[in-house]
Amino acid sequence: MSDSSGPMNPATGTPSNKMHRRKSRGTRNLLEDNSKFLANFDPGVSRREKRKLAQSIPMQQTETRNRKSSLYNEQGCLRESRRNLCDCLDFSCPGCHFPCPSCDSPMCGPICRRNRRWMYEQIVHDSKEKIIMNELITKNASQQKHPVKN
Repeated sequence: MSDSSGPMNPATGTPSNKMHRRKSRGTRNLLEDNSKFLANFDPGVSRREKRKLAQSIPMQQTETRNRKSSLYNEQGCLRESRRNLCDCLDFSCPGCHFPCPSCDSPMCGPICRRNRRWMYEQIVHDSKEKIIMNELITKNASQQKHPVKN
């Protein structure tokens, strides 16, 4: 009975080499796992703060993207021409609407012009059968259809 493949070596009364290797491998794996545990733990920063930061970064990116795609800037002026055009489409109008609840500007119609992505194309008066066209849109459309050649 000198078989040394069993769990105990009967000659010496100690565990066999296979069992010893298995145990040492197991403890080595445990030590590696424990060393990774809490490796990136920072007691000064909580999970909640990390989540807030992770959510705020995409919000900031979308805000800058929205500002670039809007026709009006933060003050309500047109981005392309930097003109302060009233929503009645008259360039000489000082503001004929009630003050805007958001920005207190008399130039805004029913919807505030700050960072607005659209503009009025035309205004149709029912009583006068009069149509006021937006000159900026008609100029841009004619330039796109018939580019100027030098």
